[in-house]
Amino acid sequence: MFYNNLIEFIGDKDYINNNKDILPIPSKLNIPEWFKKLDHSRGKFSVKGCMPFLDSLTAGYILKLPTDIEFKKVKEGDNKKLFVRIANNDWVTNSEETYNKDLHIVQQVEGSPAIEQNGKLPFFKILNPWKIVTPSGYSCLFTNVLNNNLNDFEIFSGIVDTDCYTDRVNFPIVWKNVKDNYFLKRGSPYVQVIPFKREKWNMVITPRDTRKDALGFGTSFINNYKNRFWNKKSWK
Repeated sequence: MFYNNLIEFIGDKDYINNNKDILPIPSKLNIPEWFKKLDHSRGKFSVKGCMPFLDSLTAGYILKLPTDIEFKKVKEGDNKKLFVRIANNDWVTNSEETYNKDLHIVQQVEGSPAIEQNGKLPFFKILNPWKIVTPSGYSCLFTNVLNNNLNDFEIFSGIVDTDCYTDRVNFPIVWKNVKDNYFLKRGSPYVQVIPFKREKWNMVITPRDTRKDALGFGTSFINNYKNRFWNKKSWK
């Protein structure tokens, strides 16, 4: 069957066979339990009735953490070192040449608040096992899992022209709540991939009398946006 809009996640055959539990999935399969349990009814409004919120949860596709990653922060005099252990292997530190390829030094984002959030430590980079390919004219936004992100770290978001660039896209992270020890669990959803068509846009600012824009309904109309304005999106 031929698909016009097809996003490919290309991985090593052995990796796919050995990691079927952490393959990429449509975001709609990653709806958080707290959201599912919400009640949204007349007299008891909740974000469950907000279609824009739901659209953010279900847009695109989810990448899962390919391995366990353990961090350890060590202070030696006035200096800090970041030790990392991947999949229970030996601890390595940012002072080791073999490890530097997986780090971004703080000077690369000089002036960014991410430096303080990351405890002034180098930024660790998660190596992504997937090559991601989209049709001609389509790019991908790589961002944190929208409205459902882990609390302790986030990726640096970016847009990649995945129709042209077909190598792996890796993800430097900000370790936001810097602890002496921190563990990231294999299989945790950590990146949301949203493909989109590249188009040219122009901007205009239009003055108008907004007092005439009243739509004539209040919050008692529970599903107003869903019934009158919302368009269903499809991500398979």
